[in-house]
Amino acid sequence: MKTIACSTRTNMTVILVEGSGSVSIPHPDKRQAAFTAFSQMTAEDDKRDMGDKIKLIGRWHDLSQFTGVAICESDDPQALASWALNWNNILDSQTVMVLDDEEARAVGRKKLEELANAKPAAIAN
Repeated sequence: MKTIACSTRTNMTVILVEGSGSVSIPHPDKRQAAFTAFSQMTAEDDKRDMGDKIKLIGRWHDLSQFTGVAICESDDPQALASWALNWNNILDSQTVMVLDDEEARAVGRKKLEELANAKPAAIAN
């Protein structure tokens, strides 16, 4: 499973996690093809694969498990989706949103304020 997690900042921080639990990544019958394709890529190939709207911060691999993590930034969710779809024929993708501490606290403060001002029916949810 490839996970794409992003924050809500203008430049989203995105974490791509490949592989999780019992899910085998890439698809079991595509491991060699994925390994071959990725191994032959250059830094320029990576840039073309991601497009000009994604900045790769770093990527790390666990070759024994065919898993890894990539951290990147972008303000364009469509560019991120397009990049993930480039590998869709051999990898599964899942999107998960994450916030840093500051963002999570801001959401929490806003939610507490909304709840304090809400009618009782809204709180019952």
